[in-house]
Amino acid sequence: MRKIVVYGAALLALVSCGKSDKFSVTGKVESAKGDTLFLEQVGMNEVKVLDSVILSSDGEFKFKQKAPEFSPEFYRLRLKDQLINLSVDSTEEIDIKANAGKFATSYLVQGSENCAQIQKMNIGAIQTKLKIDSLLKLNQAKLISTEKFDSTVQNILKKYKAEASRYIFGNPKSGAAYFALFQKIHGYLIFDPYKKEDLRAFAAVATSYDVYHPNNPRSKHLKEFTLQAMKATRAPKPIQIKEEQVSVKGNFEVTLPDKKGSTQKLSSQIGKVVLLSFTAYQTKFSPEVNLELRSIYSSCKAKGFEIYQVSLDPDENYWKVSAANLPWICVRDADGQYSQYARTYNVSELPTFFILNKQGEVVKRVDNLKTLKAEVEKML
Repeated sequence: MRKIVVYGAALLALVSCGKSDKFSVTGKVESAKGDTLFLEQVGMNEVKVLDSVILSSDGEFKFKQKAPEFSPEFYRLRLKDQLINLSVDSTEEIDIKANAGKFATSYLVQGSENCAQIQKMNIGAIQTKLKIDSLLKLNQAKLISTEKFDSTVQNILKKYKAEASRYIFGNPKSGAAYFALFQKIHGYLIFDPYKKEDLRAFAAVATSYDVYHPNNPRSKHLKEFTLQAMKATRAPKPIQIKEEQVSVKGNFEVTLPDKKGSTQKLSSQIGKVVLLSFTAYQTKFSPEVNLELRSIYSSCKAKGFEIYQVSLDPDENYWKVSAANLPWICVRDADGQYSQYARTYNVSELPTFFILNKQGEVVKRVDNLKTLKAEVEKML
């Protein structure tokens, strides 16, 4: 069964709290006369513009803002569609020298070691993305096989992750470590928490943030995210994190319309063992997948089992026709490959399956269709 592989990309930045109530970002941008430079705060759910300036011929700027309530926090400078990510300490005075043509990459930063480290990682991520995009074009043109594409991409990612891991394990409580962990390509995490080798990185940062930044909402989210991955992979915990239940009622809820237009919440199925399926019906593997799901559903439904299937199909009518006779819960995310739910669960391949226990906790991630029925029966 051929799988669709999606790779994903990235941009974040950080801050730590201090005694000062202000931080500043100053500098100069050459060849940007008349352009607007923005200072933005990158929150967990939104990007907020804090200030802006129309650059004069000398390109000089100065932003001063109140220190964040929690440490760390994310900020960035934006010039048109180019971004400079910043890790800002409340007592820092960061200075940026850049040119409008290469604003996001060839800039000079002073006053923050974290910002300097983030610059290196950001350049590495951009170069990694360009290599993957180039390979994708060759694969789409059938100049290289899918097998060759997959293996080469994995080698490219492995090389980048080796570099980024130095910032994670070197100082896991730092802003640079958090930035490295959550870098993305095309919206998908470079470090995959459902792979054991990457899960170690998430556990290291989650543990450090739990200790050093216990009141930060980002710390709580990271811990829940990491615990979910641990339970889904049943991986041994290389670093201890206080046990908490990770439920779909929290950050992992899915709420989407079904084929009749009614809203279906994943959490409404608490009390049953649930198979959460991410798929696309307009694929060669879909008939085989749904045939196997029918078999599982027929034999397990009476035992307290349900399937919640999320379609990422771009064609709504095709999905409705295909799902019309399926007996389980069929919903569709109109955002398709850009689905926030797929990103939350870090779905990098289709199909991908998650098994939830009767308490609504994700306990297993399954990528192999052949083992799916056995895994469901274990839970029942």
